[in-house]
Amino acid sequence: MIKNYLILAWRVLGRKKFFTFISLFGISFTLGILMVIVSFLQTELGTDKPFTNRNRMVTFGTIEMKDMVPDTSILVDSMLVDGTMKYDTTKSIGETSRSTTISSLGGRFLVNNFTDLKYAENQTFYLPGVSYNAYVNNSKIVLDVYYTDANYWEIFDFEFLEGQAFDLSMFDRAEPVVVITDQLAEKYFGESSQIVGRELKMDGKNHKVIGLIKKPLSSMINGDVFAPTTLLPDYLGPVDQYTGGFRSYFLARSKADVKKLQDEIENKENEIPIDLVQDYNKLFLKDKTGTMFQGFARNLVPFNEPKKAGRALSLILIGFISLFVLLPTLNLINLNVSRIMERSSEIGVRKAFGASQGNILGQFIFENVILTIIGGIIGLVLATILIYFINSANLLEFLKLTVNYKFFVYSFLVVLLFGVISGFLPAFRMSKIHIVNALKSNKL
Repeated sequence: MIKNYLILAWRVLGRKKFFTFISLFGISFTLGILMVIVSFLQTELGTDKPFTNRNRMVTFGTIEMKDMVPDTSILVDSMLVDGTMKYDTTKSIGETSRSTTISSLGGRFLVNNFTDLKYAENQTFYLPGVSYNAYVNNSKIVLDVYYTDANYWEIFDFEFLEGQAFDLSMFDRAEPVVVITDQLAEKYFGESSQIVGRELKMDGKNHKVIGLIKKPLSSMINGDVFAPTTLLPDYLGPVDQYTGGFRSYFLARSKADVKKLQDEIENKENEIPIDLVQDYNKLFLKDKTGTMFQGFARNLVPFNEPKKAGRALSLILIGFISLFVLLPTLNLINLNVSRIMERSSEIGVRKAFGASQGNILGQFIFENVILTIIGGIIGLVLATILIYFINSANLLEFLKLTVNYKFFVYSFLVVLLFGVISGFLPAFRMSKIHIVNALKSNKL
């Protein structure tokens, strides 16, 4: 029976070439583009290494300091009473900002105020984006350096190809050691194996390579070299310097503690002493706090609050993906209605020769399943080609996409389900038609 259905389905699809082309195009194009979009989101927001703990991470980025001074406003009300103008003057005393500074965070500011939080299992404060030039065989290589603490390696679980990360003792002793990516190793040493123990010259000094990691696919970490922050002179800065170039990440004790950790960090706004800083008397956590997803969302949607941005982006993505999944479904439903109506005489002949309602339903549903499977395979091939082209052309610079087969399976199953439904509804209607009415058509 299955073999006969398969042969018949293949012949029908070949006979209705235009219908087949439109249907395959709708399914494959939609799935292909959707897979590329989800691949981007998975790379940026997934839990692959080094972001296995992403769902427990909390961060905040900048602070705002203001010099607030009293400001008196005078409001004059006028009223005509018995032909005479009466005036009522009121004063309103408030505050106005005389000067404002918005900046990223200072190292000592973070160490003094954001360690030993109740709901944080760990935290890391690091300095990204420090660049040095290196010269190999008369060619310049730009070293993008992240200066980190030892906790950095406990929060971000990089895939080590060789060696290990620097530990707390190395950090405290300010040992000139580095961890580098396999991409930099290929550029600097000409190979990406047996690198541990070699010397890398940076900032005029030799540093021993103690670890080799796989370059993260995400653009959120684009460093080539990772070195202890203690190698920098007075890396934390003076006590009264709250600003700097540091970033912070906190790891909640559990996923359920993320909201509690966010609240705990935000409540620090009222506890941090501002009298240490000259020229300012008010301090605000400019970006508040956010998860990695909320921080990502804030860069895409027009909300300053990371939490609002996260909710907005979630709704946009759900709506967008739902629309993409429904497009091939609606396409199939519309085409199936017209296709099956054209085959009413065929249905009448089959019923005249004893075909049951179930046989007719099974035939049309099977044809739709075959069509959807072919379209899904073409969509997977299309997505793979597009992702390869994007990566080869380096269109996304630091970001490298991967084919998300797991999401492909989910999307394919959803489209397959709707494909079955889209074939079932019109086929069920036609399977109930009377033989005489079905045979009135001459389209056999």
